[in-house]
Amino acid sequence: TAAATTTTLRTVMNNHHKQVSQKLSDRFYRIKTVYNQYRGGIPTIQLVKNDETYTAMSQPSSGTVNILDILNEIDHFTLDWRKRSLDCLKMISESQNCTNIIITRMPLLIALGYLVCLGFSRYFDIDQVYSSSKMSKEACIKRVKKRFGATNRCSYIIVGDKEDVDMAKKLDLPYWNTSRSDGHRQLLQLHTALKEGYLM
Repeated sequence: TAAATTTTLRTVMNNHHKQVSQKLSDRFYRIKTVYNQYRGGIPTIQLVKNDETYTAMSQPSSGTVNILDILNEIDHFTLDWRKRSLDCLKMISESQNCTNIIITRMPLLIALGYLVCLGFSRYFDIDQVYSSSKMSKEACIKRVKKRFGATNRCSYIIVGDKEDVDMAKKLDLPYWNTSRSDGHRQLLQLHTALKEGYLM
């Protein structure tokens, strides 16, 4: 009968939904396990350069480069941008009433790898990393507010470039501009403001 067919179809759809949910849950659990395994610091990894890319090697050999050496090069050519950022994240993380949240355009998996490789992951739990690759940053902000509370219960400070500043103005949230053209100076100012306790 039509009723029996409808019931059977509904059962099949429910079972399929449960299977998909379980697969997604298992996948996220695996991702979370790997992220937490390395978020405190990546091991010494040897990389061999192929054209413009690097391939990880389990054992050092001729022509390999230590990943820490690459990070040191990044620090040198960016005037310690990474180290200053780490200092800022550390101060926020160590504050009793503050936490770090990141909203990125990158897909989640790529963002997590990026955080681990640069050493930022130690200051971000996996549930504090939001990807706007499939939704707007405004939608991510709404999720954050739903989780931590509205602006009358806690304060949010947006740190980012012009696009992030425009979003903060639109949402009537305080912001700290770190534009690409003058980001180093503004990052130093942010570091000083955090150190003096002006923002926490």
